[in-house]
Amino acid sequence: MPFIQLNVTLKLTHSQKKEISEGLGEVMKLIPGKVAAGTILYIEDGKTFYAGGNEIEDYAFIETDICGKFPFQVKYDFTVALFQALKKVLGFDEANMSMKLQEHMSWGGFGDFIETDEMGQPTTK
Repeated sequence: MPFIQLNVTLKLTHSQKKEISEGLGEVMKLIPGKVAAGTILYIEDGKTFYAGGNEIEDYAFIETDICGKFPFQVKYDFTVALFQALKKVLGFDEANMSMKLQEHMSWGGFGDFIETDEMGQPTTK
């Protein structure tokens, strides 16, 4: 169950949030074994960001957590596609977006706990 938290300066409409959710779900499919239906997205909109003491008007920070450890190219392709999907809805350039990607070898969800191999496949139970 991948988790994405989108923090963005813009105040989004319900339809924009839905479009982002659908787009990021599709992007998640670039990571082996991950599916759109299993992706949890949490959106914090209307936020204020600063860089060097100056407020940034159009900016998004994305925090992504996935179970498993994946090759560089998979993470690179995922990152580029994620930025493009957000640009389509947010309307500002990828240069105003940053992402933190964390890989985890264990995960809890739906009342269960798993440990995984490098590709996110369960190794216990």
